[in-house]
Amino acid sequence: MSIILTSQGAGFYDAENAVRELTQLKDTEAVPSSLIIQALQLAENEIAPCLKEEFLNSDDQALLEGKYMLAANFLLRSLASGSGYNQQALKLGSVQTGETNKTQELIELAKVWEQQAWERLARFCQAKSVETNELVSIKNESFSLS
Repeated sequence: MSIILTSQGAGFYDAENAVRELTQLKDTEAVPSSLIIQALQLAENEIAPCLKEEFLNSDDQALLEGKYMLAANFLLRSLASGSGYNQQALKLGSVQTGETNKTQELIELAKVWEQQAWERLARFCQAKSVETNELVSIKNESFSLS
């Protein structure tokens, strides 16, 4: 069960760039490709079980955007857990995090991305799985990619 753009090669590159654009995390040394690809894979693993069969190989833009938003959620949670941004302020598009409360700000922003992702994905998923999104949020509170 895989969503389009998950095979190695150009698909991952395009998806990685989409997540970088979405989060404005363009520094490839501070946020390596492997971290974003892992976040994309985690997002796909969350989406796949709830995906309606007719969308399994869909290239619908809204489905891809939902996947990228969910990946942004995982990426920000990883960064909040201390995988490289511990001592510095962070700029994510128009949002500037401070050095002192950066972790909480990243988690709050991740929650926003997660909520928006599931709203975007709702029409592609079986209702039962979308309704369990609160459980997904709770489960992800202590999530770490490292």
